[in-house]
Amino acid sequence: MVNVMAGVSALVRRESEFIHRLGRLTSQWGLGEPVGRIWGILLFENKPLTQDEIKEKTGYSVSLISTSLTLLHNLGFVVTIGKRGRKKLYRVTASLVDAFQRFLKNFVEIELTPTIELLSRDLDEFKDRKIKVNIGNLIQEYRKIRLLMLYFLRIVKECKKLSISEIEEIYK
Repeated sequence: MVNVMAGVSALVRRESEFIHRLGRLTSQWGLGEPVGRIWGILLFENKPLTQDEIKEKTGYSVSLISTSLTLLHNLGFVVTIGKRGRKKLYRVTASLVDAFQRFLKNFVEIELTPTIELLSRDLDEFKDRKIKVNIGNLIQEYRKIRLLMLYFLRIVKECKKLSISEIEEIYK
């Protein structure tokens, strides 16, 4: 009985730490910690859950859970798959690798590319040479990071097809 309780306690601690870490990660991605914690619960449980079940695990309000699930749904990370009674069931559709790939793609499309376009627009109209050179340098930096992110996205896409041992062999 004691071993069973210790095993359950270790599992609860592991789940809690995983959910906490995923919350920190999504916070760094600009999605907010609750989004990551809710996604983490769905990933860890690996079964459909209702908002009430998520509320039990997080202590979050139904409103916050609903908003977070809507964002996760819009990102393609979760879907509704029916109902349990009157309550919608939510299931994970994206792994961490899928999410990371989408995050990188969005970063390129939403942040980097428009910033390059903004900085490049009407560059010749600037009279101050120092400002023009500085903006040119900024454009080059953004273009570099954009190309690196596109290259990295290609690597992620190819590596998704491989097993972890195959990836480890490449890394060596």
